Amino acid sequence: MNATTKRHFKSGAVAVALLLLASACAPYQLQKAGTNISVGSEIKVDSTIDWNKSKLDAIEYWTADGPDLNILMFMTDIKKKQKLKRVSRPVVNQQAPEEPESKEEIESLTEFDPDMTPIEIIEYVADFIERSFKMQVDVGTIEPHQFADTAGVRFQFDFVQDNGLMGHGVGAGATIEEKLQMIFFMGVEPYYYENYEASVEALLNSVKRDS
Repeated sequence: MNATTKRHFKSGAVAVALLLLASACAPYQLQKAGTNISVGSEIKVDSTIDWNKSKLDAIEYWTADGPDLNILMFMTDIKKKQKLKRVSRPVVNQQAPEEPESKEEIESLTEFDPDMTPIEIIEYVADFIERSFKMQVDVGTIEPHQFADTAGVRFQFDFVQDNGLMGHGVGAGATIEEKLQMIFFMGVEPYYYENYEASVEALLNSVKRDS
């Protein structure tokens, strides 16, 4: 299956986060390079480089230079009928976090269905990115991808921040045991995506079942 789709996202504020790694507002742990690193309950990955690990609400993420420059997100163990609420951004330079979504907004969100098609899965994830990161994004090629031992999907996208910085993203995932497992990476171009592209591709290709 080869498919191409395009989705446009709202623009919004993104702050530079070089000082975030030292901020007590978003504590980090060193995630050293290694093999068979568990993420969620179902999958594990290999990493060829060190990262800084933290969480946005319940979602684990890794970053090398700060999450507004590059961010690797692990959306794991998403269950049937689960809705992806917008996450609050990391607090940077004393910025206030996002207000929680209203009850009406949450009620309108799409529920995950294990029978979703690959394009529907990307739309589900894209809606989450739209609400959480507030950037203009064009989703490009969607193609088959072997994710662990399961037939999954891989997608690429470009984004433009409201301050004019442009970037690229890539993601891959699959439904395993009725739960969605998704990993995606975003980086500002040219340096903050291209410098980590090979490492991210190796990680996406290393996904294994955590049995």
